[in-house]
Amino acid sequence: MIHGLTKNSSDTRKRKAIFHYLVCGLLTLIILILDLSIPLGVAVAIPYIAIVVLSFSSPNKKFTIFMSIICSLLTIVGFFFSPQGEKMWVAITNRLLTLFAIWIVHFLVSQKRELDRKLLHGLLPICASCKKIRDDKGYWNQVEAFIKEHSEANFSHSVCPECAKLLYPKFYDKVLPGEPGDKNSKEPWSDKGNF
Repeated sequence: MIHGLTKNSSDTRKRKAIFHYLVCGLLTLIILILDLSIPLGVAVAIPYIAIVVLSFSSPNKKFTIFMSIICSLLTIVGFFFSPQGEKMWVAITNRLLTLFAIWIVHFLVSQKRELDRKLLHGLLPICASCKKIRDDKGYWNQVEAFIKEHSEANFSHSVCPECAKLLYPKFYDKVLPGEPGDKNSKEPWSDKGNF
């Protein structure tokens, strides 16, 4: 049953990705047609920036760079194949500003994607027994490996007082008398963190 749920969610993601590609492609075509029909000097290529932003929500990380390159090329194509306008310097300036804006937005979108990758959010499917976490590809990973891959957190392993008492009772009783929180205790965890 669990495998069926994973397969259905994978199919849903594929359908959403295809729909996303079609929407981006259609909007890009509409902007190109407008760009080729309106005279130079009018900043018709500016809406390509919206395509770059829209590509950010694609599940494919490389789609944003692909759309940035396509939108840049179409901005240049529009310059050469659009009807002539009144002032050529205005047309050149508009195209250069559009190219600059496309790549600034691409950079910002890439930075946002990288930050989102390092931020854990949503529900994490975790095994009730071994505490492994299932990733987006369906693989089960140790908690430490998963968190290290999806955030900037690092781990230092230690033993909490309850586990120290359970795992090392002879050591615990001889070296660390007292209970956590006891003011007379010489415990390393009092007000300083873990054992």
